[in-house]
Amino acid sequence: MCRFWDKGKFINELRRMRKQNLLLYANYVRKNHQNLFSVALRQYGSWSKAPVAAGVTIKKIPRKTRLGLLRELREEVESRSDISQALRSAVGYYFGSLPNAKIALKTDAGLLSG
Repeated sequence: MCRFWDKGKFINELRRMRKQNLLLYANYVRKNHQNLFSVALRQYGSWSKAPVAAGVTIKKIPRKTRLGLLRELREEVESRSDISQALRSAVGYYFGSLPNAKIALKTDAGLLSG
């Protein structure tokens, strides 16, 4: 199905995604929102230029290490507290999803060795 996206529709969709706290990393959008990614390439030349043109900021890549994220996730899971949105975004970036990160909790050699 071919749909027409003008710049206004594209910008509105990007802003809607930001309000919903969806990840706006190029790899995530390319995999999960293919039409949006294609429009960005067609209209702006690259994904990195599209959010700038729309006035949407992309959250910075987390500075924590993979192992540090797993430790933080383990603490929140063990304490049965709600997993914060910041931690969800960080594990989404490194592991692709929260379920993938939970699997890594059980299999990561660095974490299991202490």
